[in-house]
Amino acid sequence: MFPVFVPNLPTKRVSAAVVGSIDPRVIRSLEAMGVWTLTVGPNRSLPAALCRHADMLVHPLGNRTVLVAQGEHRLCNELSGFGFSAVSLKKELAPHYPGDIQLNAARIGRRLVCNVEYTAMELLQAARQMELEIIDVQQGYAKCSLCIVSEEAVITADEGLERALKKAGVDVLKIIPGCIRLPGYGYGFIGGCCGKLDASTMAFAGDVNTHPDGKKILAFLEKYGVRSYNLLQEGEKLLDVGSILPIMQE
Repeated sequence: MFPVFVPNLPTKRVSAAVVGSIDPRVIRSLEAMGVWTLTVGPNRSLPAALCRHADMLVHPLGNRTVLVAQGEHRLCNELSGFGFSAVSLKKELAPHYPGDIQLNAARIGRRLVCNVEYTAMELLQAARQMELEIIDVQQGYAKCSLCIVSEEAVITADEGLERALKKAGVDVLKIIPGCIRLPGYGYGFIGGCCGKLDASTMAFAGDVNTHPDGKKILAFLEKYGVRSYNLLQEGEKLLDVGSILPIMQE
């Protein structure tokens, strides 16, 4: 097994992923597909609705180093077992915005999309060392808000992200906001309910066809040679589980 060198974009079949443990059926479905799941939380720094969200608590850098929030001791041990260096943030997460978004940046190929003012210094320093293009946006929940299809294609409901990424030359499918479940909140986000399991498979917690823009989403995925795979039941509304973050591939 090898690391997923470009975070969020595996080139081979994923063998291990960090996953939010909101719904155990997601874990069971992934494990049935041969994906070893490393779960996060519950993290005491975040509210109950978000304390098990991987995209709030973890950020793989793609070089066998993973940044993690304070308090994730079990996850750090599991990552070490896979040969990763787990680096805990010096600053603790806070239970409310903007103190909760330190790791919720979106890596899109050679780009890091984030609200620079509130992103963890460890992450910004690593991005600069890797000479990534840092795209500063107002949306602090960048990873939650972006379904990363390829290095040049994303799906989002956020108008600010759409503008910033189109300006950077990325193909963006803009969908209507809402229509995604997130218990404890009015709605969740498209990036939080999915993650790639290989170069051509995007796994979703729920049925894409239940979204009002479902046909557009499926057509956009197909445009980039990607199919959708439902980890829950047919006809079940999309669920924001805090992202599926692939870290190892065959």
